[in-house]
Amino acid sequence: MYNLANILLAVGDYDEALRLHERALAIRVTRMGPEHPRTGASHAGVGLGHLARNELDEAERHTRRALAIAAAAMGDKSLDVYTISYQLGDVLAAQQRWRDAAAVYQLGLELAPALLEPDHPDLAYPLTGLGRCHLELGRPGDALELLERALAIRRSFKGMPAELADTLFALARANVAAGRTRPEALAMAEEAAALYGRSTRGINATNRDEVLRWMAATRSKAASAPTAM
Repeated sequence: MYNLANILLAVGDYDEALRLHERALAIRVTRMGPEHPRTGASHAGVGLGHLARNELDEAERHTRRALAIAAAAMGDKSLDVYTISYQLGDVLAAQQRWRDAAAVYQLGLELAPALLEPDHPDLAYPLTGLGRCHLELGRPGDALELLERALAIRRSFKGMPAELADTLFALARANVAAGRTRPEALAMAEEAAALYGRSTRGINATNRDEVLRWMAATRSKAASAPTAM
């Protein structure tokens, strides 16, 4: 049930995914107890379901509960804590609490060297998240190195197309904000839009529309810029 719920999240069936995660949580609380690590994993799953539905208060509540259970059961420097921490970062970023999200992503990156290889695919999550935070806080120069590293990792591993698209679009925006060449940034954004377009359901369709609007605005701004003499 738990694994099926995660598959449904990946394909955009958020309502059914959340229903299954909530059912799994209720079963685990009854059979294993409220503090069991698998119960914590179900809280994280419920949090993801609410995040996908943009129900951010509930997403934060369940994700923080999952983080507390993981820290108590396996230590505050465990792989479970690392994984749930970047989920919490995603929730805070969705709430546009950029400084809070940045602090959580940074914590995850500080834990990573003791837990993961330098090019492990899971590193791309906090790298992309922290890069986006820097971008939203007006620090595109700080975002570039993080996003370039995340992109290199995601190019090396065949993961979810939408996750590669997330990194590509953030890096495209950072390039333009930092004054780098627009053609390169637009090429990255175009690739991101194509990747999001592989699924027209849920958040991927919304993200694709956002990329297309950004591309149009960027091209319009370039066309209206004065030509150097």
